[in-house]
Amino acid sequence: MNNTSASGLDNCGRTLLPGDQDPPGDHPIHLVETICYPFLFLLCTIGNILNILILKKNRSKTTADIYMTFLAISDLCILWLFFPVWIRKIAFTSLPAVESSNSSRFHVAIYIFESGLYPGLMTIFYFLSNWIVVIFSLERLLVVHNPIYFLGRFNVKTAIIAVVCVALIGTLKSFQNFLDYFFWRVAGRPLNSWPTIRAARYLWLDKWAPVQGVVTIVDPILAFCILLATNSLLVQHYL
Repeated sequence: MNNTSASGLDNCGRTLLPGDQDPPGDHPIHLVETICYPFLFLLCTIGNILNILILKKNRSKTTADIYMTFLAISDLCILWLFFPVWIRKIAFTSLPAVESSNSSRFHVAIYIFESGLYPGLMTIFYFLSNWIVVIFSLERLLVVHNPIYFLGRFNVKTAIIAVVCVALIGTLKSFQNFLDYFFWRVAGRPLNSWPTIRAARYLWLDKWAPVQGVVTIVDPILAFCILLATNSLLVQHYL
C-alpha cells in the first residue's frame, strides 16, 4: 500500500486511509494468503481465460458478452497485479526500502511497483469490475421493466461505450495516487516528511487528498447499494 496517498485499496479491495498499515509480517493472515493465493491464481486464471475464449467465438454478440468479457479481463488484471506483491511477501514479508544506494535493482523495481503503480492500477480495475456489474444489472432491470422501449436501445456499441466511460472514470479516480507518488519521488525526501512538503509545495494536491479519501470510501458503498436495490427489484418482478 502506498502510504503517500490519501487513501487507497488493500489486497482485498478494502479502503485504507492514511496511517493504516497492512498486518505485520507474523500475522496469521499472511499464512492464509501465501497458501490460498496460488490456488486462486491458477483457478481464476484458467476460468477467466476460458470465459474470454468462449465469448470471442464467431457468433452474434450481445451486451452480456461485452460486459462479461471486460469483467473477465479486469478480474485477470487484479489477479495478476497481485502476483509480484505475493512474491515480495514470500521473500521479504515487508516492502524493502530503497533509500540506500546499495539497493538492488530488484528491490527498486518492487518498491516502485508496489508503492506507485500497484495502488493506482488496482483502484482502476476494482472500479471497472464493480461498475461493469452495476451497469449490466441496471440494463437487465430496464429491459425487464419496459422491454418494448429498451430492448432495441442496448447493443454492442452502447455496451462498449459504457465500459470505456467506466474505465475513464476509474482512471480519473486513481489519478491522485499516481500524482501523489510522482511528486513525492520528484521531491526526493523521506516518506514521513512528504505530507508537510505536499502541503507547502503542492497545495492543490494536498486539497485533492481528502476528496480522494471520501470518493474511495463512497464508491464501493454506492455500487453495493445500487446492486442491492437493482437485484431486489428484479427478484420482486419475477415473484
